[in-house]
Amino acid sequence: MNTSPGTRPLRLLQTATDASGKEIHVQPVEGPFGVHPRHRSAGSAQRLDESRIKSLGWEATTSLHEGIAATDAWIEEQVEVARGWTRG
Repeated sequence: MNTSPGTRPLRLLQTATDASGKEIHVQPVEGPFGVHPRHRSAGSAQRLDESRIKSLGWEATTSLHEGIAATDAWIEEQVEVARGWTRG
């Protein structure tokens, strides 16, 4: 699996487009990549350490794909309500 810094955002984008059913065209641009958090050295690729939150007994009940799909549907509903549209 490719773990270069640009890969994770592209995987997240792909998950979001798959979950929403929308098509997004990505056009790479020249320039610096993202914002590096202050607690990491530039260029270091680190995974989120889930051990602390799991030690507190928390565990995800919804997959990322399901969560994005539900959020996308909710956003669309809110936009329709704001515009005065209704489903039906």
